[in-house]
Amino acid sequence: MRTYPATLEILPLLKSVDAVVSVPGSKSITNRALVLAALGSRWTPCQLTGVLQSEDTEVMVDCLAKLGFGLAWIGDTVLIVGTNNSGRL
Repeated sequence: MRTYPATLEILPLLKSVDAVVSVPGSKSITNRALVLAALGSRWTPCQLTGVLQSEDTEVMVDCLAKLGFGLAWIGDTVLIVGTNNSGRL
């Protein structure tokens, strides 16, 4: 078990920070973004980048395809094109 100090001094930064940070992927956030992008793709195609590839997200992509959405998965990017069913799922 890890032990932590009772107190921790936090010093203010002496200058501003200019950084780019990549955070780990999240299946839950990816699946939510896929659903929202699919719903939004009724009017224009939606492109998601940084999509986490996991069994859960692959199942979601498969489900969206079965609902009639056009999907293309290239690397960590998914392009979603709306359905041709007058907006009805």
